[in-house]
Amino acid sequence: MRRGIACSFLTVLGLAACVHPDPVVVPITIAPVAWLAPAPGGSLAQCQPVHAMLVREVPTLAVPQAVAYLTVQSSMPLDAAQMKQMLPASDIDRLVIAETSAIDAEDEADRREAIAADPVLSNPAYRQAAQNQRIEAAVRREAQPTLQPYLIRGLQAREAAGGYAVCRAADALQVTHVSNLGGGTPELWFKPLVVLLPAPPGTVYVGTAAVRS
Repeated sequence: MRRGIACSFLTVLGLAACVHPDPVVVPITIAPVAWLAPAPGGSLAQCQPVHAMLVREVPTLAVPQAVAYLTVQSSMPLDAAQMKQMLPASDIDRLVIAETSAIDAEDEADRREAIAADPVLSNPAYRQAAQNQRIEAAVRREAQPTLQPYLIRGLQAREAAGGYAVCRAADALQVTHVSNLGGGTPELWFKPLVVLLPAPPGTVYVGTAAVRS
């Protein structure tokens, strides 16, 4: 049975008991503005949105550690231990569900092909079912390549409600916190994200935007 790298990695996290030790507070020694990096012209051309199911916000208690990881880099791949540091078990479970549809289809194709290869089962319907499942798996894989978790810089207007717009253009990633604050320059605060991506981003553009009501 084949398993995608990210699927195996995240599934183990999702099934394991995620025990979070008492957090050790890491002092934040840089200013949030150090992460501000607007995209040229305000937005990237042909930027494809990253589905919201593939984006999770790092909770408040884990922000200092995330900032420490991202002090000298705008993104970093996460291993299993770091994922447990960054996200609660419920968010890891959601990432597992979001990532596994293509892998599950491939595993089902493997299973049906094994059945069709059994000389005792000579019914052509088994071979046809295996072929159909392999085609479906290929379609899903094309739409969803193997993904890996990355810790990514993000900012928000402090105390502002809102959400994130994350999009990819080639090897660049744009992360924008959109809030309903209007007027003036809002005070910024760190809001790093965990994002499932098919490849590490070469450049991360970080900004905020206000929707005026």
